[in-house]
Amino acid sequence: MAEIYESVFANEEEESVLPEDRKYKASFKKRLVFSVIFTTLAVAFSFFSIIDANVENTLMPVHIPVLLGSFVCGGPLGFFIGLAAPLLKFLLFSSPAPLSDVVCCSFELAVCGCFGGYLFRSLPAKLPFYALNTAISLLAAKTTYFVLKYLITIFFAGTDLAPEVFISNHLIPALVGIAFQSVVIPIVVVVFKKAKIAFNN
Repeated sequence: MAEIYESVFANEEEESVLPEDRKYKASFKKRLVFSVIFTTLAVAFSFFSIIDANVENTLMPVHIPVLLGSFVCGGPLGFFIGLAAPLLKFLLFSSPAPLSDVVCCSFELAVCGCFGGYLFRSLPAKLPFYALNTAISLLAAKTTYFVLKYLITIFFAGTDLAPEVFISNHLIPALVGIAFQSVVIPIVVVVFKKAKIAFNN
C-alpha cells in the first residue's frame, strides 16, 4: 500500500514539474534559434566595411544585431553572438583583416552583447532606458577595443603610439554611431516587444 501511495505522489510531482521544464526548454530553444539568426545578421552587416570603411567606424552596423540579439536572448548568449561574428567572418570568408584586429573586434562585440543583455534585464523597461543601455554598451565595447588594440600595438607590434591617435581614429568617430543607435535601437526593441519576440525579461 505504501508503494502505491509513493507512486501516486511521485506521478503528481512529475506532472507539476514537467510543464515548467517544457516551458523553460522551449524558451531556451527559441533563444538559441534567435542567437543563430542574430549571429548571421552580424556577419552579414560586417560586409558594410567593404563598401565603405568609414561606415564601420562611424555607424557601427555590426553592433546593431549584436545588441538586439543580447536584448532578445540575454547576456550570456549576447556575449557569444558578439564573440562569434568576427571569427566566423574570418574563418568562412577569408577576411583580409589581420588576426589581431579580428580578436579585438570579437571581444569588443562580446562586451557589447554581454552589457546589453544584462542591462536590459536590470534597467526599467522604458524607452529612455533602452537608449541608455545602448549608449553604455557601445561605450564599453569601444573602450574594450581601444584597450586591446593599444596593448597589442605596444607589446606585440613593437610600435609606440600615443593614446590620442586611437581615440581620434576609433572612439571619436564612434560617437556618431552611438548617437544614431541610441535612437534607432530603442524603436526596434519596442517593435520586438509588440511582436512578442523579446524573451530576455
